[in-house]
Amino acid sequence: DKALKSNPKCADALAGKGTAALQKYDIKDVDAFADQALSHTPRHRDALRLKAEVMLIAGDLAAAEKFLDRARVV
Repeated sequence: DKALKSNPKCADALAGKGTAALQKYDIKDVDAFADQALSHTPRHRDALRLKAEVMLIAGDLAAAEKFLDRARVV
């Protein structure tokens, strides 16, 4: 939270919040934090992995694979 107060566009902090939300299985927040991180840093590896997790949970294996492929390239 401190990092986001000083820099609300900090992709690392946003992805970290997404990871914490995933541990609570709060999928809406995971998706929102990943989207925010990717809006500032489109190739952020952790945010791409979070999006893949969201897609897997939603049952969209093709979309999950696309996000994982993007994460591998980074």
